[in-house]
Amino acid sequence: MDATVWPLLLGGCHTGRDTATAITAAGLAVEELHRFRFPQTGPVGPAAPHIRGRARNPATPAPR
Repeated sequence: MDATVWPLLLGGCHTGRDTATAITAAGLAVEELHRFRFPQTGPVGPAAPHIRGRARNPATPAPR
């Protein structure tokens, strides 16, 4: 479903993608990462896993 129907119906969403790995592969440094399910209760759909955090371009100095 991830490679066929889901992206077509939901704006290019790929539920099987490891988002944190994709961010790192794009050249960004992940500095903070929190994984969670949304919604926390109720039926679990393919888009339930979420991440929240901070990534930056390693060529850019970190803010003080």
